[in-house]
Amino acid sequence: MGNDDAAKREAAEAFVRRCHETQLEVIAFTDHNFLSKGFIPYIQKAAKQLRSEFGYEIIVFPGFEFEADVGKGIHVLAIFEPDFDLDTVDHTLTECGVGHPRFTAGVPLRSTKRLPEILEIVQRKDSSGGVHGIVILPHPMSQKGLFDSDKIAEWLQAEEWKNPDLYCVEIPKPVAEMSAGWQRLFGNGADCDPTWRRNRPIGCVMSSDAKALKAEDCAENYIGSRHSWIKMSRPSIESLRQAFLDHESRIRFDPVRPEASFTYPKLRTLTVRGAAFLDDQEIVFSPNLTTIIGGRGTGKSTLVEYIRIALAQGRSVRGKDPLENFRKLRESIREKTEIVAEIEKEGQAFAVLSRGGADSMVQGETEAPDLSRFFPSRVLSQKEIYAIAEDPDARRSIIDDLIRRDLDELARREGDVVQGIRALSEKIAGAPELRGRETILVTECRGLELRLARLKEVETPLVRWKGLLEESAFFQRLMAESRTVAAALRTTLDEIGLPSISLNADLSVAPNAALVSRVAGESGKLLANLKAAVEGARQEFLRGMAELLLSDSEVVVWRSQFNEEKTEYEKLRDELVKQGADPDGYLRYQRELRERQSELTRTRERISEINGLILQRDGGLDSEGNPKTGLMKELWSVWAKQAELRKGAASSLTEGVPKTEDGKAFVRVTVESFGDENSFLEKMRDEIQDQRRITLDDWDTFMRAVFASATAGGLPPMEVLNTWTRTLGQGQIPAGSPWTPVSDRRYRVIQEWLTEKRLTELSVWRTPDRVKIELFRQDGSFVGELEGPLSVGQRCTAVLALLLARDDVPVVIDQPEEDLDNEFIFSELVPLLRKVKEQRQVIVVSHNANIPVNADAELVVALETRNQRGCQKRVGAELAVGALDRASVKEAVENIMEGSERAFRQRFEKYGF
Repeated sequence: MGNDDAAKREAAEAFVRRCHETQLEVIAFTDHNFLSKGFIPYIQKAAKQLRSEFGYEIIVFPGFEFEADVGKGIHVLAIFEPDFDLDTVDHTLTECGVGHPRFTAGVPLRSTKRLPEILEIVQRKDSSGGVHGIVILPHPMSQKGLFDSDKIAEWLQAEEWKNPDLYCVEIPKPVAEMSAGWQRLFGNGADCDPTWRRNRPIGCVMSSDAKALKAEDCAENYIGSRHSWIKMSRPSIESLRQAFLDHESRIRFDPVRPEASFTYPKLRTLTVRGAAFLDDQEIVFSPNLTTIIGGRGTGKSTLVEYIRIALAQGRSVRGKDPLENFRKLRESIREKTEIVAEIEKEGQAFAVLSRGGADSMVQGETEAPDLSRFFPSRVLSQKEIYAIAEDPDARRSIIDDLIRRDLDELARREGDVVQGIRALSEKIAGAPELRGRETILVTECRGLELRLARLKEVETPLVRWKGLLEESAFFQRLMAESRTVAAALRTTLDEIGLPSISLNADLSVAPNAALVSRVAGESGKLLANLKAAVEGARQEFLRGMAELLLSDSEVVVWRSQFNEEKTEYEKLRDELVKQGADPDGYLRYQRELRERQSELTRTRERISEINGLILQRDGGLDSEGNPKTGLMKELWSVWAKQAELRKGAASSLTEGVPKTEDGKAFVRVTVESFGDENSFLEKMRDEIQDQRRITLDDWDTFMRAVFASATAGGLPPMEVLNTWTRTLGQGQIPAGSPWTPVSDRRYRVIQEWLTEKRLTELSVWRTPDRVKIELFRQDGSFVGELEGPLSVGQRCTAVLALLLARDDVPVVIDQPEEDLDNEFIFSELVPLLRKVKEQRQVIVVSHNANIPVNADAELVVALETRNQRGCQKRVGAELAVGALDRASVKEAVENIMEGSERAFRQRFEKYGF
């Protein structure tokens, strides 16, 4: 590089351009003894000029490197604010013991001061409390580095290393890739040599110490050969100091940008307009941890509920108090109130709008009628963590939310199977009646068959006797009919006459009266002779018929035989009647048997059809003896898959929570298939019809025995209840049943109430899985189970740990400290937030300083009230929004959460730390 102005401009531009090409955003320029003082302005100017070309301006921290008076000398870097006056930087080098001239024969002059003095000079605070410079020890493992044993005594190395004002050293590679000894030193844990153990772990950065623009010019030290990702609100010395103090949260050495892994869904912004209390404003959220702070009445909880409305989580509120608070908030929303949220999913941004408190809708062309499913999130109001800890269904939802997609698919399959079971059950419903009718028909046929079998031996005499009866009836009918004929003739004769022979007065005076009178008389005689002849013939007919039917020799013989056979038949009949048989109904029995058999055939065909439906529903063996799976077995299989999914999610949750000192999870989650006994008992209590017949205690005793048997066998309790009821119906006591003998009246009541139809309906109800949550102390000892005698704080501790442990949906928590103790917040919640905030977005409203400070919130949003409306707080002219590396945010945290810097210092002094 030449010394003329054009050459310097060209060199500076080449340097900055190469920085852009390697995607550097911040650089520190630290030549030995501030040799680059005159060149840094060219670098700064080139950075500004190339801003438009590359879309951002590279930030340049000016500084210098020099050799401190430590042992035989170690190198020290000092860097300063990007806008710090370069003359002041040069003066600071002089204060650090490097006089003039800075070089002698090309060799840089050494400092006359020790490291503690240098730290005090570079890092001293100004009148406003700010720090303009910071020290980094470069290449500590190389020549002239802190751990160069040829240059510095080991005792002196340890003394300088443990200096609490030394915030950072440069390392050649990530600590995880170093030897075990270096890892123990930098880890600063219990396994670190006490002689070298610091009050806090030291921050580390990697830098290229560039000697060339490109690798081909210098393979080891070229621009971008090593770099560090440092999280800052904006590049500043305070940002660097905060990053070094909390390097585990703010410094990364990955080859790619850390934000590239933040692919989880995020709430980018929330805009509120026309609200009753909150001022019109837009709040921006960090993709990591955002903490919302403010005094009481500044709108923090209102903001949380607005987020809930914007993300369509109104139906997810748990607990009486949270529900009531949410209801009151909705009532306070005006018709003109608009809540707009910008969300990000799969790298795409969407705007959602809620107007007047109505359900949010995705704006634009994207269709998402169910926003809560399109963009899942978890919003927890005040006291809602406690409500979840007390509610088994809510605890189960912690697991179910992790496997929602798979569970939804199984739920759809479950619904289809249940619908199929119910449809088959409707068709099967007549089975008991048909089986009863079959039993009656079989019984009746058997009775008729027995009667006919008993009458079979008299079938021949019965047939002969029936023929004789028919013959006797013939003779009786013939006699009766002849008498009827004779009687009819008698009546006819009585009615026959010649009315004309009764002469009237007119004929008596007729000219031929004598002739007429004689003819009339003769006619009368002839009629009389006719009647006499007919009467005689009638009498002869009667005598002939009587002689034929009563005196005919063959008829007489027949009658004698009839009487004899009648006597024998009556003896036989009397004997059969005494035996319970009805010989007179033999033929009728035959007809009835044919009718019953025909009906029995039709009934059995219908039963066979229903048995096929039952096989479809319940499974079993088909007609050829082969096993066949029914819908009930398929339903149980779906249930088993649900339980297995939950068990896998529970294991994943357990792995995700913080660990105890022995490396185990301090909250352990397990799932017991169909293990929710209370839900089962509550469901079965609905079946009690009359507690005068069976008491609630007796009913629960029986159902607990059913549940215990199911648990032992790993079966759905309803399946065991079905089996037990059938066993009782067969007159046997199920194994494990609480009562004996089988005649116990309580068994009869259970069978009466739990009909086959009712059991079929109950069988499709799934006994919920039990989510078992156990809490352990830091030493690994067991505290207790969530459903046991744990304190409120312990319950909420376990639940919150699980809520944050797994999945990647945004989570918003309103004042978790209300349900938690301070020890847990610092020892468990803070480490958990630090762990999960780069795996999911977390937004916390809090009054507890541990959360924004020790969890190292990437964004703090401070609220206040101005003109009786909640808004973002201002400190001077600046919004108190950002990380703790911003002065306005730090002051807001001090005033709101610590009660002011003075209050904090007084507490610090009283504790005596």
